[in-house]
Amino acid sequence: MKETNSLKQILVEKETDKMKNQLKKVIVVAMKSLWFPPIFEDGYGKNEQYDEGDYFQKADGALLRGRLVFYSGEFCDQTVNGNVDFSMEVFLTGEGELLKFYTIRESRYCQDCQETHTRLHRMVAKDQSLMEDELDAILNNITVDLRNAS
Repeated sequence: MKETNSLKQILVEKETDKMKNQLKKVIVVAMKSLWFPPIFEDGYGKNEQYDEGDYFQKADGALLRGRLVFYSGEFCDQTVNGNVDFSMEVFLTGEGELLKFYTIRESRYCQDCQETHTRLHRMVAKDQSLMEDELDAILNNITVDLRNAS
């Protein structure tokens, strides 16, 4: 029984290594083909379209740029004043790194202008590790983005 389990583990590790190598190759292509807008740290807007706020900055003062490649809704609550949700997001940065954030979004419908006002706050996650199924989804999402960009 131990031999069967260790064989399964070896096969799983091989598949994981294969996927990680494929992800690295896809990221190289994405760096040449996709647009990387600045990443909001605090954003404000209407109908989930953020048009003002503060962007993340790198140590040298340049804007941190990235593309959302994974989203996982962790918590959502409907309140009297609107909705609040907490999510985990992963961006592919302009430097080719995957960067994990935790994001809080608040939205409320405005009777005066008949639009939904939204704001968000992102925090860089201390633990940047990603699970295998998240990496697999990221690989798929970047591949779809590349197909749509052509």
